[in-house]
Amino acid sequence: MLDEHIYKTQKHIDMIGERVARLGMVPTAHHVTQHELSYIKHEVEGRYTMRDFLRNDLEHELKMQEMMRKQIARAHELQDFGTVQVLEEVLLDREDLGYHLYSVLDDDTLTRGMYHLLNQNYDRAGDRTMQPNTKLQ
Repeated sequence: MLDEHIYKTQKHIDMIGERVARLGMVPTAHHVTQHELSYIKHEVEGRYTMRDFLRNDLEHELKMQEMMRKQIARAHELQDFGTVQVLEEVLLDREDLGYHLYSVLDDDTLTRGMYHLLNQNYDRAGDRTMQPNTKLQ
């Protein structure tokens, strides 16, 4: 799954970079400049559990999707339909990738492992409801 995320992210970077170039601009290529301009900040050094690592990735996905929607709306205002098309395609893929991250973080994966089978309660998912204010519904 993570290999797919890397592949798709590289593809999306290329698509957006090509669109920027078609508009007569020069896309930012240096990683330091990209970091300075980014609204998603690099994770601090340290050790993360796989669950924390994926949760951070999901939060970043949601932030990117939010910002892309704003950029799509702005491109519509400017009648820049080529940019709208590129960003909508990227957004659709990002939503799919975010969904996969969310499904891995779901209640029955990564945390409980096989405990629900070993304790013989067989409470695989339970009937707990999600918090109504979560963005992940």
